[in-house]
Amino acid sequence: MDRLTKNVYYCPLKEGLDGILTKESPTHTIHENTRGTFDETDAVDLVGKEGLPVYSAYQKGKVVRVHKGVNKNYENLDNKEGAIYELGEENLSGNFVVIEHETSDGKKEYSFYGHLKEVNVNVGDEIGLESVIGTLGNTGWSKGPHVHHWVFRREGNTRLSLIIRLVYQGKETTYDNIKSRFSNPYN
Repeated sequence: MDRLTKNVYYCPLKEGLDGILTKESPTHTIHENTRGTFDETDAVDLVGKEGLPVYSAYQKGKVVRVHKGVNKNYENLDNKEGAIYELGEENLSGNFVVIEHETSDGKKEYSFYGHLKEVNVNVGDEIGLESVIGTLGNTGWSKGPHVHHWVFRREGNTRLSLIIRLVYQGKETTYDNIKSRFSNPYN
């Protein structure tokens, strides 16, 4: 099965990208809850200053889910049970937005933006590349300001993680190919 996204995305931070964390994060795993199985193995954490604008990463889409109202974080990434106790399972990703995108073969991909400080869109909003969907934050199960960017497709009750193809500095690449240009700001 092809794990690359059908669509080519852009970095949701147009400025101020300080770091890219990929599979090293303990939250980038396959996990289950009452809503199904979530495969986040190819998600990325884009690190920057709190309050920076976060843009939609694809040229068009529709907002299908919004979660807001989370104003705190839980920093101990080694203690998921503590985070669930402190925040509640539904708040682990903090404030977040999910956008549905059509692919060239008529299927759908979904882009997820988590740990936002503020959410600037509502369910049903049609958005594009210039749409500011929120601001970079540190809400939920989070060690510092970042946006958790994840693209997936649905297969039954599973959200299957995809390797994000993106345009960076005018060239198509993946986050794994460019992350070495940044240091890990949390080490």
